[in-house]
Amino acid sequence: MDNSLYVGMSAAKQHFQQEAVLSHNVANANTPGFKADQADFHALYLNGPGLNDTAFTQLESLSVDKSRGTLRTTNRELDVTTANGAYMEVQTPSGSRGYVTTASIQLDNQGMLRTSEGHFLLDERGPASVPTGSKVTISPEGQIIARSPSGAVFREGYLQLVELDHLKLGKSPEGLLISIDDTQSPRIYQGDGIRTGVLESSNVDSMLSLAELVHIQRSYEQSIKLMKASDSMHRQSIGILRGQ
Repeated sequence: MDNSLYVGMSAAKQHFQQEAVLSHNVANANTPGFKADQADFHALYLNGPGLNDTAFTQLESLSVDKSRGTLRTTNRELDVTTANGAYMEVQTPSGSRGYVTTASIQLDNQGMLRTSEGHFLLDERGPASVPTGSKVTISPEGQIIARSPSGAVFREGYLQLVELDHLKLGKSPEGLLISIDDTQSPRIYQGDGIRTGVLESSNVDSMLSLAELVHIQRSYEQSIKLMKASDSMHRQSIGILRGQ
């Protein structure tokens, strides 16, 4: 049996999936704190007489490049970035939780600390908050310090900082980092985990990603050509068998 058509289809599907991942990465090259997605594939061999040398490709999983982006100085006190190995825990308005490594913190009308995307920053008690009208700073240990208009100082909770580098990470529908490792749990980060006045850039290498996109597009075109050539040979064979 000639499997060239199916091999070509499998390769084209892989290239299409890789192109979608890379395109998403390039589109977020300027998103602070964005971590590049990675598509992991593995070979899928056929079993049976004469099929042992035939292999397709199958998407195994989508993972995350955990390397850190470069730091950009903003001098804004509520622009915060975690130290290497540390992640801040956040909660979406719908209640799901995830992790980020950088945040441009905003205070809403209720004194809740939110990221620029609207997610709540968490402390050890839940969504972090301060008295309304306060001026807020974050200490290197992650403690939330609020100063009222009258000058009174309130030392609130600590931002929830965890270690995730020992875990395999994925992403939630909101784009937050999440653990997809069922065998281990996040660990509490110890030490000074916060830098203020800086934001972390995306870790996407735009030039490298664009070069990979060009390569994948060419490979996709070759897979389509293989499929067309295989289909043409099958049609010719059928024609010969029919005496045409």
